[in-house]
Amino acid sequence: MRPRLVIACLLAVAAVAAQANCRRGGVEWIVGGPAPFDCETLARKPAAGPVMTPAAHKIDPARQRLLDDERRGILARELAEEESRLPRAADADSALRIRDNIAALKREMARLAPPAR
Repeated sequence: MRPRLVIACLLAVAAVAAQANCRRGGVEWIVGGPAPFDCETLARKPAAGPVMTPAAHKIDPARQRLLDDERRGILARELAEEESRLPRAADADSALRIRDNIAALKREMARLAPPAR
């Protein structure tokens, strides 16, 4: 075996050995790392991180229109590529797959908001 591969395998085994599985409220927590850990201490610690509110997920409407326009352009390029492949389809199965792709791309484009003017 190569020395690098052996070292990588040993590190992977050591990482798994340094983990502990703790259960809290029906959820299994896999904890580990260089410091010693204790499932009881983990159970007493509050959840880390900020609480996300629905307002934190809002996107500026102008920014959303730009994102939609960019996505519409990507979908239009993919649609044109699939439509150009259809006449060159090798067999009925590949033609059917291309037609399915075309229909899916058109459905995806229909879901987007109308283009920005």
